[in-house]
Amino acid sequence: MITKIKQLILFVGDVGVFYLSLGLTLLIRYGIPNAHLDAHLGPFSIICGIWIILFYSIGLYDIHNLKNSLIFLRQYTIAIFSGTVAAIILFYIVPYFSISPKRTLLLFVGIYILLGLVWRWVFNQIIRAPHRSVTIIGSSDESIELADFIRKNPQTGLFIQGHFAPQDTKAIQEHLATYHPHVLVCDTAFTEQSLLTQTYQELFRGTEVIDTTTAYHTIMKKIPLRELDQMWIMTRASKHKRVYNLIKTFFDFLCACVFGIIALPFCIIIAGIVRCSSRGPIFYTQTRIGKNEKPFTIYKFRTMRVDAEKNGAQWALGATDPRATRVGRLLRFMHLDELPQLLNVLKGEVSLVGPRPERPEFVEKLRADIPYYDLRLLVKPGITGWAQVNHRADLSIEDTRKKLQYDIYYLKERSVVFDVLIILKTIKMFLFNY
Repeated sequence: MITKIKQLILFVGDVGVFYLSLGLTLLIRYGIPNAHLDAHLGPFSIICGIWIILFYSIGLYDIHNLKNSLIFLRQYTIAIFSGTVAAIILFYIVPYFSISPKRTLLLFVGIYILLGLVWRWVFNQIIRAPHRSVTIIGSSDESIELADFIRKNPQTGLFIQGHFAPQDTKAIQEHLATYHPHVLVCDTAFTEQSLLTQTYQELFRGTEVIDTTTAYHTIMKKIPLRELDQMWIMTRASKHKRVYNLIKTFFDFLCACVFGIIALPFCIIIAGIVRCSSRGPIFYTQTRIGKNEKPFTIYKFRTMRVDAEKNGAQWALGATDPRATRVGRLLRFMHLDELPQLLNVLKGEVSLVGPRPERPEFVEKLRADIPYYDLRLLVKPGITGWAQVNHRADLSIEDTRKKLQYDIYYLKERSVVFDVLIILKTIKMFLFNY
């Protein structure tokens, strides 16, 4: 809830800075801007909407990453540059509006860069100030990871006041009696009766008591596998969303048609380059496991040598895979090898958003090694997904275990809005590769 409020404040501030910059621009250019305000307000409002979408796509609304650093400046610079290019295209290449604001646009961008940087710098400083104290009682890997995440990300509005193992009874009692934290996070294995009694008392003092699974889910946007149980799955992750599924199916088909038409000329060029650059077929086909364990054939541009798996199935190593061709490394780096998967979307085998479809020989091993792996097979796989945009490595069983935490989070939270947000994050990765 705190994160949503901060994002709303940031959004309102960005929009306010945008229109303040426009007003100052017209004031400098024309004096009292009444005569020119109507002509500029409509076009620049559309530009404002485009800029907000770009800001989100590039990560400038991800509260966990908003720090005054070189990375932030890089993101901000890319966002302003992309927004300026979009404005130029709208005003000059697609001249829909009656105005062509050359010097006005240049002056506006300059003013916005200055005011926007000041606003963002102040906001980043404010959100770093700790607001709510957190005490964690737990020694599980998830408790340790959660505490480490909060310490490294003060912009969440939380700070660690204490972290204890469940058996440290005396230390916990003294800490709770002295500090009364805003939030108390407890492992599900926490059953010490005397401490539970004191925990009840903390509830009446205003302390919010939550379990590690809920805290991990809320703060880190993923689900800790070791903390899951059958009841949690039955009550939270198994909801059937009929309206959402219908909208998602229509949205997938529509987007696959539109993106397919746009991508067709690029696919023809890529196909020619793949054919000429190395021996072998243009397309690479492979059996994958889809929803409800139904196998299907996935399509990609071939990026490896034809003998890449002469020794059997192996984990792919991305753009650095030594089995990849020179062209293949470039296609993987730019994610262009995935374009033929639009055919799978049109056939209804794959969605735009969902868990990554895995090979059957890997599924058998992974379901034996990783608890609850089968949960990701309850929904249609996707070209992109919450796991893909948060944990890009996919080189080992441990990587799959980490990605499954995000997949189960998606399974619980899936919605049209969430899918759109994931697509925007994917566009950021596609354009800027970070």
